[in-house]
Amino acid sequence: MYKGIAASSGVVVSKVYKLEHPVLNIERKDADAETEIKKLSEALVKTQKDIETIQKKAVGKLTDEDLAIFDAHLMVTQDPEFIGQIEELIKSENINAEFAVNEVGGMFISMFEAMEDAYFKERP
Repeated sequence: MYKGIAASSGVVVSKVYKLEHPVLNIERKDADAETEIKKLSEALVKTQKDIETIQKKAVGKLTDEDLAIFDAHLMVTQDPEFIGQIEELIKSENINAEFAVNEVGGMFISMFEAMEDAYFKERP
């Protein structure tokens, strides 16, 4: 039996969805920079299409404020600073794109968490 915090009074019978945070093990691998940058570019395009598809399905089901999260995710996939740092890491160390994204993403998360402004601190 699962226990949780009630969102409203009453009783309901329904499916339960358990939120699990996957453990990602992203390994650093030596790789051809040109191939990895192409792979990164293709992944970004696919990610953008996936986000746009989900966003379209959510229209009418979420508020405009909630829908804005999709725009924020799209902006990350198009951010020249973020992408540039990933590409530079791939080129300078000849490593796989997955590892470079994880490293640069982690750096940005740490940077936001270190900010004094509470609004920005909660953004990652």
